[in-house]
Amino acid sequence: MVHWLIDVPDINVKVCGNLLQPLLGANKNYSAEIFTQMVPSSAAFVIANPDRAKDDVAVYTAAVEGSLRTYESILKSKPKAKWPFWMTL
Repeated sequence: MVHWLIDVPDINVKVCGNLLQPLLGANKNYSAEIFTQMVPSSAAFVIANPDRAKDDVAVYTAAVEGSLRTYESILKSKPKAKWPFWMTL
């Protein structure tokens, strides 16, 4: 996905690491998978809403929502992979 985004000049995606700061460098409970889901979620939003591609709040919201959906899916099969900070969002 990342290589495809690099090769497609029409789609630009920014990711804000501060949005999911507790996951950075944690190396547990699927942190990398949850964090990196922000990229395809942002890209999907930009593709579906090209008129809002420069709306950082909307793009970042889509990124976090995608990561949250990934987290919820992981918990269905791995209920012990919890991140307490999600409860504060």
